[in-house]
This record gives sequence, structure tokens and C-alpha cells, in this order.
Amino acid sequence: MRIYYLDEALNNEELTFVKDAIVQREGLGAIQSLEQVRIPTVLPTPSIEGQFQESIEEQIYMLYKNLKNAGIEKDVDKQITFVMPKEAHWGVKIQMAIVELTGFAPYVVQRWSVDDKGKTVRRDIRLIDAHGMFGCKG
Repeated sequence: MRIYYLDEALNNEELTFVKDAIVQREGLGAIQSLEQVRIPTVLPTPSIEGQFQESIEEQIYMLYKNLKNAGIEKDVDKQITFVMPKEAHWGVKIQMAIVELTGFAPYVVQRWSVDDKGKTVRRDIRLIDAHGMFGCKG
């Protein structure tokens, strides 16, 4: 299984957690090996007002190209794992692109949350089966 990430790969402890969680859910055959793949990209930046020049659709199309450069075409008709970046809006857009390109919502590794003061903070990871969450698994 390939694990795609934008800003930071999983460390050994996190890899073990992800592998164990997927094996527990899917069985031993679900993971033959794990390969982490960085999504090569330069993302647009918003204006001072926080607006992007590109529409959301244009941003997602740009992400298609970045995912294709990372080799996502090897994962068509497969469920992959995606590590959410610190900037959640990019993570959501990448997930949308992954679904369009592979046909499956990914397993999603979450590391970040927003605290009571509105600050993004790192926490222990958790793994979400987005494809199963949408009722797409039997």
C-alpha cells in the first residue's frame, strides 16, 4: 500500500500504527508492503485578504497533475492512505482528487487539530477509513 503525504512522512511508530490498524480492519492480505510517496507540488498562496486567484476546481485540477507526478495512476481501483497536511483545506482538496483518480476515498491519517483558541496543534495520530465512512464497503 502506498501512503501519500504532502508535508511530512510518517515516522516508524506512526507507520506501525497505520499498518496494524489496516491489517486489523482488512486482514493480512491488505498490506503486502508500505511505501511512502511525497506528493511533489508547489501550492498557490492566497492574497492578503485570504483569497486564491484560482477557483477550487482549478486547484483540484492542479492537484491531479501533482498526484499523477507522484505515480497515483499505479493505484487506480485501490484504496491508498493519505496523510493530512497541517493546512486542512489542501488535505480536503487532495482527498477529492484521490477519489477522482483512484475511485476510492483513502484511509486518512490525521495528526492535526484545532484547539480551543483556534490554533492548529499536533496530536497523536488517528486513522479514518474514509471509503468505509461513506458506506462504500460491505
